[in-house]
Amino acid sequence: MLIIVADDDALQRRYVSVVMTKLGHQALEASNGEEALALLMQSEAQILVCDLDMPLMNGLRLTQEIRARGLDRYVHIIMITGSGQNEDRKRALEAGVDDFMTKPFDASMLRVRIGAAARLVEHEQQMKEKTRILHEAHERIRSDLEAAARAQRRMLPLGTRFVGEYGFAATFLPSTFVSGDMFGYFTLGSDRIGFYAIDVSGHGIQAALTSVAFGHLVTSEYFATHATGPDGQPDPAQLARILNGRFYKPDDDSYLTMFAGVLDERTGDLVFCQAGYPMPMLARPDQTVGLIGDGGFPIGLWETAEYHNLSLRLLPGERIVLCSDGATEAEDANGTAFGEERLGALVARETACRTEDLPARVAASLADWRDGRPLDDDLTVLVLERRPTP
Repeated sequence: MLIIVADDDALQRRYVSVVMTKLGHQALEASNGEEALALLMQSEAQILVCDLDMPLMNGLRLTQEIRARGLDRYVHIIMITGSGQNEDRKRALEAGVDDFMTKPFDASMLRVRIGAAARLVEHEQQMKEKTRILHEAHERIRSDLEAAARAQRRMLPLGTRFVGEYGFAATFLPSTFVSGDMFGYFTLGSDRIGFYAIDVSGHGIQAALTSVAFGHLVTSEYFATHATGPDGQPDPAQLARILNGRFYKPDDDSYLTMFAGVLDERTGDLVFCQAGYPMPMLARPDQTVGLIGDGGFPIGLWETAEYHNLSLRLLPGERIVLCSDGATEAEDANGTAFGEERLGALVARETACRTEDLPARVAASLADWRDGRPLDDDLTVLVLERRPTP
């Protein structure tokens, strides 16, 4: 250990330094508090043995200066006092002194005090090294998660896209770096459009890996093949059954919710399957909003779950708005959830806004509701509109 010995008594200072050297430590001598402070700032010393009474800067003021400097290491301070300086000891403890020795003292007591101080310093160094290693590991994980989040976002069809008289717009806000949300839409041929949105249970890396695996699996070709029945008619319920068989694991309680639909571009007829995903809203030009779907059972939770199709006709000027439960479950500072009623009223108020602006409007309203605090759950807003007839 590198130890600073501060005492205006040259004989006592030298005595302590010799004992330190015999114990295998290196001693730096200072004749007053100012010299001791300068040595401490210039070196990496972590133990200071100082007299209480010194010229220029006494031990009490020296301790106060050390504690006020905010050093990148802890300095263990042992103060030498007289037998009758109890009140001074009290003030020294308040200033940050760790231990005391009373004059006169012998070499054996000094060895014990320094040994205890050295163990504490070594422990602090070990903890500092562990903290450094943990910090480096944390930064590596953070960097990896940021890279994973960028890769995940590249898989999502964000922004706005028009297919004939139909327009899609979406926004996506993960609660952390990566998300359990995934969505997509494709042209399927035969004047059909397919689209889906999923929300994987849980948060973090496991949910994100499942959503990314889903996104890689459910391509336009996969969707077209499995969301079409043997008779060539749309059958998204069949897609849900196939995915349930693929993602169900008897020893795993994770699952995902999904909404999947097949839209006929010519007629606006939509065949859809809801598998536990929050009910989408059907927004009409007259500013009325209704919920569609009947709930359904999540995918991957029950091996023999049944899924069925529902249908509706999307008229010109109507929109289907899908929001993950990060929207309705967003809580304000008082713990009140945004809820379906507020979300429906918001979508109704925004009837006149452009399709491409609606997802951002929803996200902004939720941010206001949260007073700018990040969402606790991932948020996906996916809008499908059939453009009004000119």
